[in-house]
Amino acid sequence: MILIYILALSALTSHAQVKPGTQVTAPLHAMKVDYPTPYEPTSTLDIKKTLDRIFNYLNAVTPAQMVNKITGAPVNDLSTIDTNTILKQGDFRLTSYEWGVAYSGILVAAETIGDLKYSKYVKQRFTFLADWIPAEKKLEKAGAYLYNHYPLQQPIETKALDDAGAICAAMIIATTAGLNNNLRPVIDHLINFVGKEEVRLPDGTLAKMRPQKNTLWLDDLYMGVPALAQIGKLTGDKKYFDDAVEPGEII
Repeated sequence: MILIYILALSALTSHAQVKPGTQVTAPLHAMKVDYPTPYEPTSTLDIKKTLDRIFNYLNAVTPAQMVNKITGAPVNDLSTIDTNTILKQGDFRLTSYEWGVAYSGILVAAETIGDLKYSKYVKQRFTFLADWIPAEKKLEKAGAYLYNHYPLQQPIETKALDDAGAICAAMIIATTAGLNNNLRPVIDHLINFVGKEEVRLPDGTLAKMRPQKNTLWLDDLYMGVPALAQIGKLTGDKKYFDDAVEPGEII
């Protein structure tokens, strides 16, 4: 009898010593991990917090503002533009290929989350560009920029698909959504470059002359196809859809 009691007590003691949170008590995939970044399902709230943190940074470092490069004073009057008028320094260029992608992404975030500050960000920058590009273009045609370098040169003297495709697609999306209604002259200029001036192979494939002649870049698909598809949607002209589909079929 005593022996049975001792064995039972031993079994209970052994069971009590099993540590919680081990493979003995839980399947491996269900255990809590001790990583700096927890690999767990992310909540909607956590996603919004992360997006807001990124947005607040981007909003702060991409000012849509002209300044006088000598005095640093803001320039808000379009009629006072001169060769001393430059973009306020930021961390990213408002008209770059990368920022064209960013604008599209921010618009998707605005639609998904329903937070107006995201769409407001894009609207403010595109309104700024729609106002200042014609002003700079007029100055450039008058021969004011002697050294052929000025703040918004990319969307005025467009020389590469990188200068046109991604930002053109984003501008069309903003226009189609009713966010901006003054971008059409800029859009028409940029899509003309994508459709008619960018280097193409004999079969119509978008190409570049760097690093070697007739080089195919995979990201040209993003810089070319979305812009062509979006202008087709905006205008209803089938030729743009045909042009957008062709590179994908070839690749």
